[in-house]
Amino acid sequence: MTPSIAERFASITQFQRGGHRAPHKPLLLLIALARLQRGEPQYGAYSEMAPLLAELLALYNRTGLAHPHHPFWRLQNDSSAIWEVPERERLLPLENGGDVSNARLISGDAHGGFPTEIDAHLRAHPSVVNTIATGLLHDNFPPSYHEDILNMIGMPWVVEEAPRRIRDPKFRGSVLRAYNYSCAICGYDGRLGEKSMGLEAAHIKWHAAGGPDEIENGLSLCTFHHKVLDLGGLGIDDELRVVISGDVNVRSGPTDWLHQFHGQPLAPPQRESFQPALAFIRWHRSEVFKQP
Repeated sequence: MTPSIAERFASITQFQRGGHRAPHKPLLLLIALARLQRGEPQYGAYSEMAPLLAELLALYNRTGLAHPHHPFWRLQNDSSAIWEVPERERLLPLENGGDVSNARLISGDAHGGFPTEIDAHLRAHPSVVNTIATGLLHDNFPPSYHEDILNMIGMPWVVEEAPRRIRDPKFRGSVLRAYNYSCAICGYDGRLGEKSMGLEAAHIKWHAAGGPDEIENGLSLCTFHHKVLDLGGLGIDDELRVVISGDVNVRSGPTDWLHQFHGQPLAPPQRESFQPALAFIRWHRSEVFKQP
């Protein structure tokens, strides 16, 4: 059976290490899908797409390294056959590692985009673009990233919630209850009436990376510290102490809501058996936390 267009997008080959897939190709595809939804031409200039891709990679790639020419060139060789560079023959021969350099793609006025058949189908069916974008987001990034990524790429359509893996609806309540409805880092426990306000159940190992909906993979965090955890600005050491990345800079504000917690222990859950599992903590430190 011939795979659908959405299935071809989901089957792209990605570099993997430590259970975490590199986000280079998904981010490039999201940029291209946003261009298509805005009605822009089939092929986008590398010189225009590369700065945005580099900015996204600096934020959402664990190492912070940005090499936008790699996914732009390599995606055309993917078995999914969803990307092409019309100037390919003119840009040959290949350089180091079978790639074409960033400078060569710019000087050669390289363009990239979806093959005509795919491009036409997606333009005629914008809901399919939403479905594909939703899949790319859920398969590669935690939910706290989604809105920011969509805003950065200028996606005109709202991507509806359609996770690939079904989330346990009891996860949030179980995690918040385990930590007495307060942030395990700063102790915030705000309520609106009887309802917790601004508290979230954070996955230590991302759900998108196969992290389970278990209390040992969860932390009750305020919205701010959840976002910083997912961005890699803070991590947890093996002694369950908060570690702040050396890349974090705070220039203003009445209180530094990050550095003051460096080296401080997480608030313990109600039961010792609920404590974060070292396997999930080490995954986050290896794959998300931005080392100095």
